Amino acid sequence: MNDKVVVYDRIREHLRGGSADEPLSDVIDRSLNQVLARCIFTSGTTLAALLPMAIWGGPAVAGFAWPMIAGVVIATGSSLFVSGPVLAWLAARSPAEMSGPALQQAG
Repeated sequence: MNDKVVVYDRIREHLRGGSADEPLSDVIDRSLNQVLARCIFTSGTTLAALLPMAIWGGPAVAGFAWPMIAGVVIATGSSLFVSGPVLAWLAARSPAEMSGPALQQAG
C-alpha cells in the first residue's frame, strides 16, 4: 500500500509543477521511472526478511511467511503496473471531474 501512495504522490507532484502541455501518459511514465528503484528496494528488503522465515522458520512461521511473500510480490507489481493505467483510465473516463491541465488532456 505504501508504494501506491508514493507512486500517486509523485504523479501529483509532477502534475502540479509540470508543464501544462505535457500529456498525462508522459507524466505517469516519468513518475513511475523515478519511483521504480525505491519500490523494488523496499520490496526486496522486505523479501530478504521474509524468505529466511519461510525457509527455516518451521511450519508455524512458514505458514505466515509464504502468504506475506506472495502479498509483497503482488503489491509491488500492482503499484508499478496497475496504478498508472488506472489513473489514466479514470482521467479518460471523466475528464470534467479531474483537475489540472495534464489530466484533462488524457480524455
